[in-house]
Amino acid sequence: MRAVTVAILLGLSAVPASAQISASIESPQCYEGVGCPHKDRIAEKQIRSHSCENLWLIRNTIFHQRGYCFQSGRGKSEFSNSRCTVNTVSDLKLTPVENDNVGTIEKLERQKRCS
Repeated sequence: MRAVTVAILLGLSAVPASAQISASIESPQCYEGVGCPHKDRIAEKQIRSHSCENLWLIRNTIFHQRGYCFQSGRGKSEFSNSRCTVNTVSDLKLTPVENDNVGTIEKLERQKRCS
């Protein structure tokens, strides 16, 4: 189920369960129906129906693209830390669009009581 969920969100035909996302600002990750969260503002209505897992994935992709070094097992299993440079989210240099998108996603995660 997880691979299918990620495949639909990413607009890919198949994603192996062990695949890691390796995106950077030079090679950003974009999402079908959402756009590119590093440059496109995400409206709440665009992602309201997304699952907690997909909201987590989009939010953490923004962090990953800015060089965040994931500490949790979940983060390490989803994202490659091979190019990470920043150990705390508060030290990331997010653009105003990225900050707005993270805020929008976190608001929905709170409303949905995502863990």
